[in-house]
Amino acid sequence: TKFCHLNGTWAKKADYSRCRPVNISSSIKDIETRQWKQHLENAKLLNNIGHTISLLCLVFAFALFAYLKSIRCTRNNIHWNLVATFILRNTSWFITQEVVNVQTVLDNSWYCRAMITLNNYFTSTNFFWMFVEGLYLHINIAHAFSTDRFSFWVYAMVGWCAPVPIITAWVLAKVLLQDEGCWIKSDG
Repeated sequence: TKFCHLNGTWAKKADYSRCRPVNISSSIKDIETRQWKQHLENAKLLNNIGHTISLLCLVFAFALFAYLKSIRCTRNNIHWNLVATFILRNTSWFITQEVVNVQTVLDNSWYCRAMITLNNYFTSTNFFWMFVEGLYLHINIAHAFSTDRFSFWVYAMVGWCAPVPIITAWVLAKVLLQDEGCWIKSDG
């Protein structure tokens, strides 16, 4: 590792001469494999911690929207639905982590494919509700002096229903062209 001198500057070259493998009797390949597995476990842990913190904050925000009835309006209802899609997306991500494993991917099980499909649907709804947020802002700015406004159900149809044909087309393409590997393989 690099050495920090007393004056606060770093050494020009790192000195690794004092570094030793964790298990001297292990081969270099075993050490690299163990380090890779440890890195992967650390990455999974960090990812789980991030998703958990995000989910907790989203549930808190959702509860606030539900509790504070005085702030209900179209704009906040749109925010509320966006928060709901993120909650559903995070929840489906956790379930997918439990459902998808090597065996379910090899078996191409229906519940694995269903979970991947739901995960993709909730990801799509995230984007469509973000689009709805932008659409609502655009309509309010571009037509600021107009009395014509869309009802909330129009926004809800875009946010929740517009992803359905996209996901349906994706499922049909997967069933007809690549019905293997639980639909998560990226190679053709």
